[in-house]
Amino acid sequence: MSTLAKILTFGFVSGLLWSVVPGILADLFSSLADVPATIIAGIVAGVLTSAFFALLVARLGRGLTVVVGLFSLPVGAFLFGFLLALISRFLPALTSGAHVVIEPWTLGLNYALLSVISIFAIGLFPLAALTTLLLRAFMVRGKGIENTIF
Repeated sequence: MSTLAKILTFGFVSGLLWSVVPGILADLFSSLADVPATIIAGIVAGVLTSAFFALLVARLGRGLTVVVGLFSLPVGAFLFGFLLALISRFLPALTSGAHVVIEPWTLGLNYALLSVISIFAIGLFPLAALTTLLLRAFMVRGKGIENTIF
């Protein structure tokens, strides 16, 4: 499988799974009309976050990959919030319309900030580190990893 295919596959699956987190924690699944926007924003954020970190973590060892994973949480959360606001603004048919449309930069920053300072960060940081370790494993599968750092 090519590197691009690996990134797209991993990003799609992880983004789909990670979309459940704000869907539940931010109550985005309370209306069935908001589910498509939440899932689409999660998948696209997952692909973009995976693309951003994939080549980096493929060259790092497990220890540094965990550290990078801690940074992936606010990055992915920002992308999710940013994309969700764009979907709400430009594709209102995918949302219930019950939410106030917020500026994409504002919603992205809110999600990024709340992902690291809320009580939920206790569970989200380990999940982000685990997801990044899985991304690394997916990227280096079948390759020699003798050139990794730490």
